[in-house]
Amino acid sequence: MAKNTVLFVDDELNILASIRRATIDEDFTAFFASSGGEALKIFEEREISVIVTDMRMPEMNGLTLLKTIREKYPNTVRIVLSGYTQLSQVLATVNQGDIFHFIPKPWNMEEELLTTVRRGIEHYNLAAERDRLQAGLAQKNQAYQSIFRAMEQKLANEKKDLASLRRINHWIGAFGQKHLEAGSGHSNDMTATVKGYFDLFGELQRLYLDILPTVVETKSTKTMLSDVTKAGLGHMQIHINKKNSDLELSGYHGFLMMICSAIVYLSGANAKESAYCVMTVIAEDAEAAIVDLTIGLQLIKPSVDEQIRIKIGCSLLNAMGEAYDIKVLPKLIGGDVVAVQVLWKAL
Repeated sequence: MAKNTVLFVDDELNILASIRRATIDEDFTAFFASSGGEALKIFEEREISVIVTDMRMPEMNGLTLLKTIREKYPNTVRIVLSGYTQLSQVLATVNQGDIFHFIPKPWNMEEELLTTVRRGIEHYNLAAERDRLQAGLAQKNQAYQSIFRAMEQKLANEKKDLASLRRINHWIGAFGQKHLEAGSGHSNDMTATVKGYFDLFGELQRLYLDILPTVVETKSTKTMLSDVTKAGLGHMQIHINKKNSDLELSGYHGFLMMICSAIVYLSGANAKESAYCVMTVIAEDAEAAIVDLTIGLQLIKPSVDEQIRIKIGCSLLNAMGEAYDIKVLPKLIGGDVVAVQVLWKAL
């Protein structure tokens, strides 16, 4: 550790010379100033542990100097050298300058001055160690709070995931019950169709399980655009509207990418023409932003059976997305599915 520093201030040069000789072998670095202005310049250049100043000096007296030191450098320990004739000034200094100790003139070098300076250094070091420990404790508390917040967020996400899984199972169960009742006594074609739907549900569930556990992430819209492109497996032509295209958005990005992959699967884009996706960011600010992914299917021209798959699949995806503030809506014209709109809300 660097040595402590002590600044002695007195306009009487013979006193400074005497102190200089007495402090040569001390375990601190001594600095000397013959005026308040010179003392303040030294403070600007280095950290001072203790200041020992005379009271009666021209231009700037000790009281004014110590008040300035207290305001600008409150950690420095302040000691006063004073004659008995300056008692009223000393009392004012004690009241206004927060003085550690005052030494009356004439004083004994070893028993009074140096002993007091050593005590002042000890006080300074104890206070510095206290501040260091408090800062370290505050830093640790902040780290613990960050950990607790992360754990709370993880728990909240897990609750969302569990709620979504329950919702999926309930939705599939209700769908199966409805269609089994409707298909009772009908041909094997109806049974095969229902089985096909359950195969579809199984694939959507697999895509969902692959991203669990969900997490909240912050990404730029540029990165989101790149991620949507990847999620589209090369079967989406992506375009982003320029307005609000440079925001940093927090939310369930992984779930959004899963939705994009699921729509590619539902639409059959991987076996036909590519879907055309327009990404629009609607935002007052980053926390209130909504990302609108409208995926056009005109180029794919899904068949009637494929449109039914898309409608059913979007209904299940929409049920999944309730926990994550994501909506999946098929867009219809004349009963035909022409697009799928995905609305993703930033947190």
